[in-house]
Amino acid sequence: EFNFLDTWNPFAIEPTILQAEGDRTMTLYCAVWLPWPFHPREMYVFIEVSDVLDEHKCYVVTIRDIEYENKLPESLHRVDSNKRRKRERCSILNGSCAVVYPLGSDLKEAGKGKKGRTRVLISCHADPLILAPPNWLVNFILKLMAPTIYRSLEKALRRVYSADSPAPYAEIVK
Repeated sequence: EFNFLDTWNPFAIEPTILQAEGDRTMTLYCAVWLPWPFHPREMYVFIEVSDVLDEHKCYVVTIRDIEYENKLPESLHRVDSNKRRKRERCSILNGSCAVVYPLGSDLKEAGKGKKGRTRVLISCHADPLILAPPNWLVNFILKLMAPTIYRSLEKALRRVYSADSPAPYAEIVK
């Protein structure tokens, strides 16, 4: 579903799955739009999902930056370099993760074909590699970007889970 990120996140640019080993291990690319005078920031991340449902009643998704000293394996340079020309790197720091909790009795109901509810907690530590970001940029991200992404996601989820959804993502989810 990562390739649909830009359908509900207005700041995401070209989300791409570069490599996938099953549905639990992936290498992803995405750029994030920033206002002028900054260029969009791009990131390459490695995602790994661990099933700890029995022990902790959740799934843990680790998010790691795959870049080292701004060098990537040539096999991962699949995004058109002409489009990426004016993008700068962003680093995802250690400790970034997501935790996915099926809620309460929904664990039992999910096995009976009933739709369950899920809580997702995301903690992403990013270094935009901007020396001393100005206060207006921090305020823009916290007061405009974050709430906009949240509202867009909420709206997309309502649209996807409605009974007669024509959205392409809805077909995958159902």
